Amino acid sequence: ILKFLFLPLIILTLGLGLIFINALGLWLTDSIFESLSIEGILPLLFATFIIGFINLVLISLAKVID
Repeated sequence: ILKFLFLPLIILTLGLGLIFINALGLWLTDSIFESLSIEGILPLLFATFIIGFINLVLISLAKVID
């Protein structure tokens, strides 16, 4: 849903806006759940990059299997 709402930003930034959208989602998750704790903006962005990389690898593996 967030990707659809922020579609103009994603198009304008040529996909780099996805990093901030994913960081926003991770920050919201951190705010909602007490057991998750991310201290600061740099760890938040680093976690976003890690999640994005894992997502990229899994999607690539899924395409190879098909």
